[in-house]
Amino acid sequence: MLGSLRFLLALLVAFSHMGLTPDFHFGSMAVMGFYLIAGYVMTYSFKANFEGRLANIGSFYIDRAFRIYPLYLLSLLMIYLLVRATGYGVLYLDGKSMFVNLTMFGLNVHPTIMNPATWSLGTEVQFYLLLPFLVRFKWLKYALLPLSYAVFVAASLGHLDAVLWGYKYLPGTLFFFIVGSILHDVSGKPAERRVLGAIVGVACMHLALLSFSNKDIDAPYSFEALTGLALGSIALVVLGRAKPPQRDLDNLLGSLSYPVFLSHVCVLYFFDHLRAMGVTDFTPRGMVALQLLATLVLALPLKFADDYFQHLRKRVQGRHRSEPEAGGLLPPVAQTP
Repeated sequence: MLGSLRFLLALLVAFSHMGLTPDFHFGSMAVMGFYLIAGYVMTYSFKANFEGRLANIGSFYIDRAFRIYPLYLLSLLMIYLLVRATGYGVLYLDGKSMFVNLTMFGLNVHPTIMNPATWSLGTEVQFYLLLPFLVRFKWLKYALLPLSYAVFVAASLGHLDAVLWGYKYLPGTLFFFIVGSILHDVSGKPAERRVLGAIVGVACMHLALLSFSNKDIDAPYSFEALTGLALGSIALVVLGRAKPPQRDLDNLLGSLSYPVFLSHVCVLYFFDHLRAMGVTDFTPRGMVALQLLATLVLALPLKFADDYFQHLRKRVQGRHRSEPEAGGLLPPVAQTP
């Protein structure tokens, strides 16, 4: 049932950008859920489809590029056409911004990106580059886990920038991906409950520590990130092997998650333009239902385009895959307000 879970997380990201979560950023919590799922699913994919061998690392990278780039670039084209047609919004066409926007490298660190919600794809792409080594060398996975968590702790306690090092940069978020990978490693094994208990326990203790200081608990996204760690880990264990009663519906929702994630910013820009033109005086919150409907309508043609891209991807790889898709989990993802 990971397809339904990914769709729910994508909706939470959209809702947070539509102004429904001003105090608790559900979209930020969803981002961490996407990171967990990415670690879980990609560990399975690299083992099952690429034999867990570094000799197949090039094929893995090509597979990931086919999975996330075509639809992402199509979303940039949509935003470009919208801004050109309406004159509303800013297009970052300088050389550095163009490189970052077209390659995704640095989306999580560069301030001028065309689709603001997609910054987390930069973090995810960086994780993809590292994943084969984490799978091949388990000692590296377990060595980096506490180091990354230490960076996150320092950020949540105010010793580092909380937004950058505790939410956006890979050093402080890598442990979320690794936790997802470990949950896959122990899936169905006796140690699964103990590992899950340890993860949830650490998240709760960290929240308790932050609660001693209102300043620390209010550090940007720390509360949401830890909530995402606890709830996302539980959801992965419960839903990771669950067979959905309506498999076709679960697959459909999963295939819509990435298009919803990519397209909702176009919808927000369009409705912001209408308000700027005086066509409507509704507040962003007052337009949530209509914006959500428009997002789903726009996501449908993107979904069909994505179906074509993924068919092409499988032909290029010369195999038929059956693994749950992780791309567009991420897609993640929540833009920093």
